Amino acid sequence: PLSLKSLAGELGVSANGHLSGAVKELVEAGFVSADEGLNPVDGREVREVSYRIRDNYVRFYLKYIEPKKVAIRNGSYAFASLEDLSGWDGMMGLQFENLVRGNVRALLPLIGFGNSVVTSIAPYFKAGSSKGDGFQIDLLVQTKSSVCVVEIKRQTRIPASVENDVREKVRRLALPRSRSVRTALVYEGR
Repeated sequence: PLSLKSLAGELGVSANGHLSGAVKELVEAGFVSADEGLNPVDGREVREVSYRIRDNYVRFYLKYIEPKKVAIRNGSYAFASLEDLSGWDGMMGLQFENLVRGNVRALLPLIGFGNSVVTSIAPYFKAGSSKGDGFQIDLLVQTKSSVCVVEIKRQTRIPASVENDVREKVRRLALPRSRSVRTALVYEGR
């Protein structure tokens, strides 16, 4: 995920109306997602919207096909299995997260928000200071009086340390006492 400013830097262009218009068109077409939500502490919109590739095939193409398209075209690129591709597990983890985010309406009843008025569903990122206290939440579901920190994992085995990691994220959120907190783990693995 990148902010508009970071995206402009990656592309070597200025963050102007032309770029924001192009990104808006990609969002409307469904290729890019705008991860915008509410700050769980004060209820205001997050200051900086993050954009990410939403379409799983486009993400796969950009990561694996486009960099090797010449070798693929001339028949010199070969591999034994998909798992042999560098970064395959990480890519599949991102694809799984994207799948979960794209089906969040089906997820809500499973995590106890089936009959709730949800005010925000988005990833949440808090930048760290010099103390290094930044963190990210894969998906933060919010209602008027509660939040649910959703951790999304795709691993063969889910380590027990995930529970402590989520607990630490909840602690760092520093929510007002009036808001209840739930946690959920959405995973593909054992």
